[in-house]
This record gives sequence, structure tokens and C-alpha cells, in this order.
Amino acid sequence: MPIDEEWLVAPDETATTEVHEWILQGLNQLPLEQRMVLEFAYDLGHSCEEIATIMACPVNTVKTRLFHARRKLRQILPGLAGLETP
Repeated sequence: MPIDEEWLVAPDETATTEVHEWILQGLNQLPLEQRMVLEFAYDLGHSCEEIATIMACPVNTVKTRLFHARRKLRQILPGLAGLETP
């Protein structure tokens, strides 16, 4: 199908902004160490090994902090979105 025949859908900027704000609110509810490892990994693209060096802790500590941070966000974010948690 030629490109001029395709329907182009504009991104929903309001929804994107709202999700971004929920994530920021969720991150602010995490302990500092957990928030930092998430930001180093997802915002800055560092590996677990690099984060361990930056934070002066073992790699397994970084992995544990990532695990707990993601688990807490999974619990927090539905409430911020106004959804019931199971």
C-alpha cells in the first residue's frame, strides 16, 4: 500500500504526558537507591555492572534493587492511574 493511502494516526500527547506523570509519581515513592538504579538503567542506559561501579556496590545488589523497584512500581502505578489492583 502506498504511503499516501495509509491512515496516519497522531500520537495521543495527553495520554503520553499523563503516563509520564504517573511514572514520575511512582518513582518518587521508591527508596532513593531503587529510584537511582532504575534511572541509571532505563534513562541513562547503563548496564548492571556499570551501575554497580557508579554506586559502589555489588552487581547482585543492583539486580536486587531493580527487581524490588519494578515490583513496587507494578503495585503503585495502577493506583495512580485510578485502576483497581488485583
